Amino acid sequence: MCYKMLNINEIIEKLKDILSNEIKDKNIYDKDIAQALRINYDNFRKQKARGTIPYQEIMSFLVKRNISINWFFCNQLPESLIKPTSKFILVNYQKRINASSEDDE
Repeated sequence: MCYKMLNINEIIEKLKDILSNEIKDKNIYDKDIAQALRINYDNFRKQKARGTIPYQEIMSFLVKRNISINWFFCNQLPESLIKPTSKFILVNYQKRINASSEDDE
């Protein structure tokens, strides 16, 4: 559970940290963030000024890099989510498959 939601400036700083690990020896600016999120820079600046968070673009950015969305937005370590999440992983019912477990011995 997120106890404190990040604001747009905190999110931008986290994105800059991620990009700075990818792009060595270069300062990361808002235009680089906009480009990485595939958002027009002018639109990005307007969103930033309004405090609007481009969640869909950020989630796509994170998924492409295999970065946990929960870690990014809530500072939750991925390991802490395994047990609570595993109870929701389901096996889909397939009505056209027949199987048995007869023992041949």
